[in-house]
Amino acid sequence: MSRSLKKRKWTGVDKTIQKSEFKVIVLCRAAKMSRQNYYKLRCVRRRRTVDEAFVSELVKRERRLQPMLGTRKLLHILSDEFCKAGIRIGRDRLFEVLRGNKLLILKRRGFKAEDDGQQASVWSL
Repeated sequence: MSRSLKKRKWTGVDKTIQKSEFKVIVLCRAAKMSRQNYYKLRCVRRRRTVDEAFVSELVKRERRLQPMLGTRKLLHILSDEFCKAGIRIGRDRLFEVLRGNKLLILKRRGFKAEDDGQQASVWSL
């Protein structure tokens, strides 16, 4: 079973349970997933949202001091604070979190340093 199909099943079960239309066991059986799986994923998703909020706050705090700091360097600088908080986050996940919160730094476009053609040349004398 593909990952996206599992994710859609879980999301559908969770939304229906939040509306309190059915019991957890009935929906889990219909989606062919165990209750243990449902509750474990619910816990993981809640922790992930809390972690995302914490990570974005740390990034905003660091960017106040160094506004053009890139994601990879942020990961290196904030890794100690992530460990203290018990957050395990990698480079790709950090990119996802920053992209979701619109905190990515856009790359500046490089430009060629050329003359403007106004200098006096040796041949014009």
